[in-house]
Amino acid sequence: MALAGAGEVGYVEEIYYDADGDIASPTWVLMPGVSDVQVTSSKNEAEIAERNVYVVGVVPTHMNWSVSVTIEKRNGETSYDLLRAAYEDNTKIGVAVMTGLVATVGEKGFQCEAYITGWDDDGAHEGHTASLTIKPAAPATTAADYVTIA
Repeated sequence: MALAGAGEVGYVEEIYYDADGDIASPTWVLMPGVSDVQVTSSKNEAEIAERNVYVVGVVPTHMNWSVSVTIEKRNGETSYDLLRAAYEDNTKIGVAVMTGLVATVGEKGFQCEAYITGWDDDGAHEGHTASLTIKPAAPATTAADYVTIA
């Protein structure tokens, strides 16, 4: 899902992080300088022995989920530095990928405890971009879930 500007249901509008990584009682901070968000999800597959023939089948309760996000490089900016440190130090963060403001009733999105598993930096100075890949943590204190803010 690409970043949308019209507030259409089903499109990502906002991405937040929680520095302590526990989404049971998060303090959401809007991720700064976001220019693109791509959410990918798929059902997991496994080999299943069926009458001595192995078949690849779907395991519907197992999801492969990731988010790729491009952010503006802002060295010395608290959020940028925290995200970079979380990647470098393998620190779990909370992530909320929402259709709008995380505190607004009716907004929908995916929330999970996660790790930043990839950091692609163009090597240029401040003002350029860095691309992050974020995936759910295992194990997690709170299970990843698709939520509607009540």
